[in-house]
Amino acid sequence: MWGIIGHESAVRLLAGAIARGRLAHAYLFGGPAQSGKRTLALAFARTLLCAQRVDQDGLSEPCGRCPHCRRILSGNHPDVRVVQPEEERQAITIDQAREVQAEAALRPYMAAWKMFIIRHMDRLRGAPSHEAAANCLLKTLEEPPEHTMFVLTADDPAAVLPTVRSRCQPVTLRPVPPQQIADALLARRIAPERAALLARLAAGRPGWALAAAEQASLLDERNQEMARIAELVTAGRLERLEQAGQLGKDAATARRALERWLSWWRDALLVAQGCPDLITNTDQAEPLQAVARSRRPEAIARFLARIQEAAVQIERNANPRLVWEVLLLDMPT
Repeated sequence: MWGIIGHESAVRLLAGAIARGRLAHAYLFGGPAQSGKRTLALAFARTLLCAQRVDQDGLSEPCGRCPHCRRILSGNHPDVRVVQPEEERQAITIDQAREVQAEAALRPYMAAWKMFIIRHMDRLRGAPSHEAAANCLLKTLEEPPEHTMFVLTADDPAAVLPTVRSRCQPVTLRPVPPQQIADALLARRIAPERAALLARLAAGRPGWALAAAEQASLLDERNQEMARIAELVTAGRLERLEQAGQLGKDAATARRALERWLSWWRDALLVAQGCPDLITNTDQAEPLQAVARSRRPEAIARFLARIQEAAVQIERNANPRLVWEVLLLDMPT
C-alpha cells in the first residue's frame, strides 16, 4: 500500500486517519536511519493532498496521476516543504525554523493542506542554538495554523525535546523483515544472491538496501570495513593503534564504522552460541567461525558492550580517535 516497503501498521494508521478525517496536526515518525521515514512522509503527503484519492474499506489511497501526486513525486510541490540540516550530523538552524514559522502562517498555494516535513528532530537539543530552533518550532506546534500539517522525523524519538514530542502523534517504523526487502529488490531486477545479502545487511532498513543496490560504493565501503575487522582480530597493538587514526578521523566516519563493528561482533557471538543461521553478514561466515572458535562467548559479549559504549561516547562528542584507540586495545585476543 502506498508503494511503501513494509511498515503496514504505520501506513494503515495514516491512511485510516485521512479516510476518517481525524488527523492530528503533527506527527513524529520514529525509526532507525534509512528505515523509510522520509519516504513514508512523502507518501502521506501524496495521499493527503491527492485530488482524486480513493477511500475504500476505511483507508485512503492516492491516485498517483493528479497534479498534486506528480509534483510531490518530482519534489516541486509548493505546499510540501522538506526541511533538513544542511550538513551531516547537524541540526536545522534557527533561520530554517523561522522560515517554517513564517511559511506556516500563509494559506496553502494550490492544495487543501500545507505540509512541512522536518527531519532529524532528535538533533535539536544540547546546544543553545539547537534549543532556540526547537523552541521556535514549538510555538508553531502549540498554535498550528489551519490546514497546516507537520511531520517530524527522528532516528531516536526519545531524544526529541519532551515539549515537542508531547504535541505530536507518534508513528513508529519497526524493522522490515528481510524477505520483504529481498522481494522489493528482486522486483527491481537485482540478482537473487545480491538481493538476499543486501536484505540481511539492511537490518530492517529498506532505504539502506535500495541505496546499496543503486550505489556500488556503499557495499564496497562495507566490504573494506569487514576485511579490516577480520585483519585486526589477529593484529598487534601497534597496528591497531595505527588503524584507530583511520577509523576515528572524524565523528561521522567513527559512527559508521562502529555500526559495522557492532554488526560483525554480534554475528561472532551468534556463531559462538551455536546460532550461525541468524547472522546478518552471511558473506563473513569463515572469519566469524574463526573468532568464535578462538574466543570465549563471554569475552565477545563484553566487547560488544564496549562497542555500544563507544557509540554513546561519540554521540556525546568524545574525541573519535581516542575512543577508537581505547576500543581497539580492549579487543579480545
